[in-house]
Amino acid sequence: MAKYQSAKRIAKRREWADQGDFESLVTGFLRDHYDPLYHQSRDPILDKARKNGLVHHVNLPSVDRSAIRNQIIPQLLDLAYPSYNRRAALSGMRAPSLA
Repeated sequence: MAKYQSAKRIAKRREWADQGDFESLVTGFLRDHYDPLYHQSRDPILDKARKNGLVHHVNLPSVDRSAIRNQIIPQLLDLAYPSYNRRAALSGMRAPSLA
C-alpha cells in the first residue's frame, strides 16, 4: 500500500483498525483506493460506449415498489425493446420473451 498511499493516510487507516472503526477503514479504502482505480479503468470504456450511443440514463426518483414497477421497469424495457408498448408495461403485462 505504501507505494500507492501516503504515510499519513496509512497511519490513519492503522489507527482506525486499532480502534475497531471498520466503517471508517472500509470507507477510506473505497474512497481513496478503489474508487479512483475503478474510474480509471471504466472511463475509457464508458467514453467509447458514449461515442457509439450506448449510454443511457434511467431516472431514479425513488426506489420503492411503485417506482420500480411504474417508472424504472418501463424505462428499461424501452431501452431493451424499442418497439415495446409502454402502456402494456404500465398495465402489468409481462415483458416479451428473449427466446
